[in-house]
Amino acid sequence: MKKIKLVATLFLVMALAISSGCVKESKAKTFSMGEFMEIVANYNRTIINETKEVFYNFSSLDDNDEVIIDDVIHNTTYYPENNFTSIYCITDLNNSLPFSGNLTNKFHEGDHIRITLHIVRDTFPYPYDQTWTISIQTIEEGWDNNIHTFIPISSDTIKKV
Repeated sequence: MKKIKLVATLFLVMALAISSGCVKESKAKTFSMGEFMEIVANYNRTIINETKEVFYNFSSLDDNDEVIIDDVIHNTTYYPENNFTSIYCITDLNNSLPFSGNLTNKFHEGDHIRITLHIVRDTFPYPYDQTWTISIQTIEEGWDNNIHTFIPISSDTIKKV
């Protein structure tokens, strides 16, 4: 009986948090690799000299969006010197996404895959001039918040469909 009350209380607290706006709603958006690469290529930069802020934003994605890339693998290439695998899909043969580790034994040409990513914002002082602030919209699974830079995307994000 105590477990039922505990679970009911947790659901009630979650419902209240969502309805009161404490939890930001995410929107899932599905793209092919080619469509996603177009979005990445059209990154917007806004400089506000008065406040010494620089903003980098995706043109058609918002903070807290969930991005689902649904495509078919064309090629996988492992780079042992940096321990990541580039995955190319049939909808964009010229661009790839880097995933941590060697995935060449797990994913092959022709595999239908789904990649789940989350859009987040990181704000930090510009490393070379601490008077400026950088605010960047990025992929949570491919970003290091401690050193504020891109890293290979976590291999946990990619699954065969």
